[in-house]
Amino acid sequence: MTTLTNSHAHRAAATRPSGLTISSLFQLRRKKYLILSAAFLVDAVLLVAALFAANLVFFDFKIPQVNFAFYEKFLAFYLVAKLAALFFYKLYNDSAFETKSMTMLTIIEFVVVTTLLELVIVTSIIFYLDPNLYRFSRGALLIKGGVELLFLGAWRVGLILAIQRFGWLQHRSVIAGMTREGLDVVRARAVSPYRRIVGYVDHDRCAELSGGLAYLGSPREISDIMSQYKIDELIVTGERELKAEVINAVNNHSVSIKVLPRDLETISTQLSTCEINDVPFVEVNSSNLSLSTMAIKRLSDIAFAAGGLLVASPMMAFLWVWYRLFHGGDLIYTQPRVGRDGHEFTVYKIRTMVKDAESQTGAVICHGRDTRVLRIGWVLRRTHLDELPQLWNILLGDMSLVGPRPERPERVAAFAEQNPSYNLRHIVRPGLTGLAQVKGKYDSHFEYKLFYDLLYAFNVSTMLDLKILYMTPKYIFGELFGEKNQY
Repeated sequence: MTTLTNSHAHRAAATRPSGLTISSLFQLRRKKYLILSAAFLVDAVLLVAALFAANLVFFDFKIPQVNFAFYEKFLAFYLVAKLAALFFYKLYNDSAFETKSMTMLTIIEFVVVTTLLELVIVTSIIFYLDPNLYRFSRGALLIKGGVELLFLGAWRVGLILAIQRFGWLQHRSVIAGMTREGLDVVRARAVSPYRRIVGYVDHDRCAELSGGLAYLGSPREISDIMSQYKIDELIVTGERELKAEVINAVNNHSVSIKVLPRDLETISTQLSTCEINDVPFVEVNSSNLSLSTMAIKRLSDIAFAAGGLLVASPMMAFLWVWYRLFHGGDLIYTQPRVGRDGHEFTVYKIRTMVKDAESQTGAVICHGRDTRVLRIGWVLRRTHLDELPQLWNILLGDMSLVGPRPERPERVAAFAEQNPSYNLRHIVRPGLTGLAQVKGKYDSHFEYKLFYDLLYAFNVSTMLDLKILYMTPKYIFGELFGEKNQY
């Protein structure tokens, strides 16, 4: 554990280039570019291999000569279009090399959509152009899609496993400001193959919050520290003064900087302003929800909830019979929740625990090994099917499809006492899904979720709702694999 205290060294650091830091980050970027290049080249080879494999299988290893002539003209165009689709699906972003579940789901989307497009093109060629131009049936397209899924899926999963095993994309990081949030980052370091936290800087040692992490020095020494320890990522969790100090000190470093937003610094890009006697104010108690957005949101809520209840009714009937036979008691249970403008309403859920589960404990959060949860309850919880009855709450107008998740009154009171901004999330209707749900985890700290809730509340729009709805199945899919989603 090394602490830099030499003032002469500190002054010298301000005048000399931080070559070690630049070199470290350059090496990391070079590894990333090599991995991206390898992914791109192997993807191209596998796409061509899948095309010819499907031809071989479908034509019993006797590919028609007319198909070879067709490929001579259009193979390059076909390959460019397919690779462009892979770029569109963000399979060359950093997140595509982090979680196996999300990468596999994205590859499935890519294969399904491009296969459907190819089906349209092949049908057009056969029926509207020259039927003798190309011999490739719809069945062969399905074979090709399956081979693509097998080839790309196996290759990408293998690549992710190799990256995690050998730490090819691992950052060397330092935490600036050892706060509770910094401690959460420290606790996660052991399970992340993409980050090695070398230590932390702060004005004083923080033994209680450091989690055993090495103390590297004070914020004024950050420049020397980053050079000495070859740091390529700065994670700032401290207060405003420390944040300004360390960011100003590393302005000339080639380093990735991640800053924890505090208060309302970055909550919204659309906060309303007003003037009272020429003094500007920020209106933090009203949403930017326009009348047109409100109308679209409510109409889509009603349509989706009505359709969802209709589709879910057979499963609900089956579960009602199952609960009556094996678990006793009612299928549906109710709880008071806090909704828009702080008004309480009754929320409906499928019961996943034993009857009267909270009669002895009171309102407590369900944990990973909670013995109160029924076996079928774990399935319903992991798939979030226990939330289906809330479609009725949406139909009644208590909730919306998208919005902050409604909390119980006692928890709202406790959270608001710790952070008065918590009540600002009630300026919009609570939702069946929300930004905090697709970005965070079930047991994330309430202030982390509050950031996303306020971000949504002050920036609500139809496009944002559509994005969250698109992300929700991916979030559930990732949960089933026990992996945190990256967006």
